[in-house]
Amino acid sequence: MSPKRISPPAQVRFDDQLRARVNDWRRQQDKIPTLAEAVRALVRMGLGAADVPEPKRKERAA
Repeated sequence: MSPKRISPPAQVRFDDQLRARVNDWRRQQDKIPTLAEAVRALVRMGLGAADVPEPKRKERAA
């Protein structure tokens, strides 16, 4: 089994208005993504790469 590849982190800062818009988008999804997952999805869409399959995500404990 090969080791899991972890990409280097990217840090961004959002003003309150942008964070609120991202959180509004998150709440509209069937399964509410984490903030990081939402940002990655929105970046993919913004770059026109929405047709790239999203990686499988682990289910979080409630």
